[in-house]
Amino acid sequence: MKTIAPFCTALISLLCYSTGALAGGSAEKVIILSFQKINPTDYVLVLAPIEKPTEYFIEGCKTFVVLGTYASLDGQWPFFDKSQVTREEHLTSMSFIEEKSNTNKELYFGYTGSGFKPVSTNNKCVVNSRALQKSEDMILSYYHKV
Repeated sequence: MKTIAPFCTALISLLCYSTGALAGGSAEKVIILSFQKINPTDYVLVLAPIEKPTEYFIEGCKTFVVLGTYASLDGQWPFFDKSQVTREEHLTSMSFIEEKSNTNKELYFGYTGSGFKPVSTNNKCVVNSRALQKSEDMILSYYHKV
């Protein structure tokens, strides 16, 4: 029995503490080139930086394409983890982007955690997103659990 206790302790620690390793985030002022709502939760968003980008996620990109949906975040345990972003928050964010795309087209767009997953390792300017959240006048993308 004494030999199994350290193993169980290590396993429980690994399961509890390894899933929330990514944090932080940032945003960049961008212009919306196009926004296409595919269905209530899926979209294609094409952005361009207004000034020289300072954030890694958009640095070097003339356009930044987000292929988005609302889905469980990577690293989220089904049935155990409460969603960090609700479906309603995601839909509110999509409505805000749609409204901005029809008016002045400028907004702050960014990420929390790692925020995005590039579709290809060869092109970091086309990414997947699993959830959006509006924070004041800023839209934040989520991909991994924070």
